Amino acid sequence: MRKRKDFVRLEGVRSARLVVIASEGRCTESIYFSAVKDRLRAPNVHVEILARDSNESSPESVHAQIADFMRQYNIDDDDELWLVIDRDRWHERMLSQVAQLCAQNPHLNFCMSNPCFELWLLLHLEDIREYDEVTSNELALNRKNKAGVTWLKKRMRDLLGSYSESSYDAVRLLPHAPKAMSIARELDENPADRWPQNVGSRVYLLMESIIGNNLKQTVGHYCWKCGQYLSNEKFSGKGYARHICKKCMAEERAHRRQILKEKRERGEIPELKLKPVSPEIIDYVENEIIPRYVAFDKAHQESHVRMVIEQSIKLAEHSPAMNSDMVYIIAAFHDLGLVNGRENHHKDSRTILEADEFVRSHFTSKQIVTMGHAVEDHRASNQKKPRNGYGMIVAEADRLIEADTIIRRTIQYGLANYPKLDKAGHYQRTIEHLNEKYGPKGYLKIWIPWSDNAKNLKKLHVLLTDKKKLEEIFNRIFDEENE
Repeated sequence: MRKRKDFVRLEGVRSARLVVIASEGRCTESIYFSAVKDRLRAPNVHVEILARDSNESSPESVHAQIADFMRQYNIDDDDELWLVIDRDRWHERMLSQVAQLCAQNPHLNFCMSNPCFELWLLLHLEDIREYDEVTSNELALNRKNKAGVTWLKKRMRDLLGSYSESSYDAVRLLPHAPKAMSIARELDENPADRWPQNVGSRVYLLMESIIGNNLKQTVGHYCWKCGQYLSNEKFSGKGYARHICKKCMAEERAHRRQILKEKRERGEIPELKLKPVSPEIIDYVENEIIPRYVAFDKAHQESHVRMVIEQSIKLAEHSPAMNSDMVYIIAAFHDLGLVNGRENHHKDSRTILEADEFVRSHFTSKQIVTMGHAVEDHRASNQKKPRNGYGMIVAEADRLIEADTIIRRTIQYGLANYPKLDKAGHYQRTIEHLNEKYGPKGYLKIWIPWSDNAKNLKKLHVLLTDKKKLEEIFNRIFDEENE
């Protein structure tokens, strides 16, 4: 009789427990457990997935493959060998025989999914306990449609967008493994039975053996775009649901914009343009709103509000669905609250806008609320994202990031509010303000990542490290403001 050999286990792990998996399918189970092995396996577990070397896929042939492995290798006391079987078309007599053979060997485990392994995959994506009676019956029968595709395969395609037995993204499912295990455990109403008599899967037991206590530390949240497990902070609300991190979402949006731009340039789609601002809106702002800025400090004079209006319209041109009249009014009103002081000017500006008779007669109540939110959310110190797109536009337009302009406005504000400071004091205050607001750790947020502001902010970060050049700019502008 040939002597059994030791199985070569994980390097660097003295007592790695062996988990051997043999399954009916040649691809589906192997793809899934290979992903589990690579990403979720506990550090002291060695997972070995036996490849199918023939087209024979009966439970008996799976047991024979496991038995052959046991004849070749020494099996330690804590090693486990798993037969992953589908219930679907096999006779109960055959299943009983194989289950009995497993029961007679302490290392063997009979792991069945009813009706098939794809049920286990589905549990990652849906809670089948919420199915109505008709859908539950369709799942249990798992019949083929006219195209020869079973109900479960079709359902997986509907949920994943693309699925076949030999090609699917198992890694995308792994973040939901805890949910699948929980549902499968609850579906297993009679764990003492040799296999689930109703719809269910015992794969959760195999997963518990492979993962151990490693699950929470390893899973994280998966981004299927970049293929990484990342912390929750790396995902927005929509991105979390879609499994796309913030960075990949931004790249996706930029890619879509580039495609649209190229199509417009080729004439494949008509150029969309922002509707011109109504003449009566322009007249009202010119005659009634802009003149109010004369009473404010040098940093918030007529030139500032005109710049914000111009930049707002420029940004809105990238979103032709925007209401240009609303964009114009928001930009014009955004700093009117300075009449009551700077501290709460963003809130006061909203109050002024919402109470304005001209605004109330030209816009709906819903539009006025939207504009009010936008005006209130524009302030640079606001750490929360504006509540709507109009708020993002005016906030971005109000943050014209150009070194000379920013330094000049800082000096102007300092001269108006800190008259006792000497030149050195104003320089120190200017540097502190620039770093506090615009520095790499500054509180200013860029809400439109493709805007000129995003590019210019990076340039300003570089300037803040060049003390000599920064001092030259300050001295020039300070002297100009004091002439």
